Amino acid sequence: MIFSLGKNAGVGTPLRSTKRAQSPVFRMPEFAHAPLVSFCISHKNRLHQVKETLPKNLADNRLDQSKIEFVFVDFESQEDLGDWLMTEFAPELTSGYLKFFLCKGLDKWHSPKAKNTAHRLSSGKILVNLDGDNFTGYRGGMHVYNGFMSSPYDICLWQYSGDSQDGSFGRIAASRDAFFSLGGYNEEFLEMGFQDRDLVNRLEMIGSQVMLDMDGRYNQAIVNEKYVPPGMKYEVMRRYNRKLAGRLVRTDNLVANQGFFGLTEVQQLVTSGGNKFEYVAI
Repeated sequence: MIFSLGKNAGVGTPLRSTKRAQSPVFRMPEFAHAPLVSFCISHKNRLHQVKETLPKNLADNRLDQSKIEFVFVDFESQEDLGDWLMTEFAPELTSGYLKFFLCKGLDKWHSPKAKNTAHRLSSGKILVNLDGDNFTGYRGGMHVYNGFMSSPYDICLWQYSGDSQDGSFGRIAASRDAFFSLGGYNEEFLEMGFQDRDLVNRLEMIGSQVMLDMDGRYNQAIVNEKYVPPGMKYEVMRRYNRKLAGRLVRTDNLVANQGFFGLTEVQQLVTSGGNKFEYVAI
């Protein structure tokens, strides 16, 4: 079912019926103490933008920090990101409100692999892809959660403004079980292009209601140019990935990556007492 939440976040008229029931993770005992919402951030060499968005996002959701987590995964940036985080956000790292991971194995940016890794490392009931240049808005985590609770069905909350150039296109929230059952983003894709639309399409095909939330309070982003690998054009990547997605869908192959996704050579920054931190392999 597709809804438009509109500028006042009111649920509009359903455009298409589906039958997938509300995610069971909201009722399963093993998830009783899990965060309601995980904001999943994948990052490589964008510290100048993160210094704008992360402090604001943490502040805007602090009232709900017992229910929210920010999962931040850095893929070997050429920046002192860990040192900056330890200096600026020691309490958040200690409490688990902010979780920071270092991941090896991604020599060049690959959006599906990077996003999948951040989602795999999360622990929340609702997983939100949050690009490093995106702002959640004030209490944006609870806004997402309330969107999921507004429907008796499992949903995909797509916080896309309608402007494909403003950085909001990839703001996609899915229930944990729906995302994992689909194997996440398709890692067979080229580095960029169509990975977000493909995920939304496959979520809808398994019965998740796609709810389009265009509320401008919750989908702001720093506008910047898309990453394009040397010797490649974005439109070429997008067309290739779209054709691959179409072939898989036509054969009812909706599960990407054979169900196993994300990179695994990961270290987490954890407290070792006081304001001291260390990296631990997980």
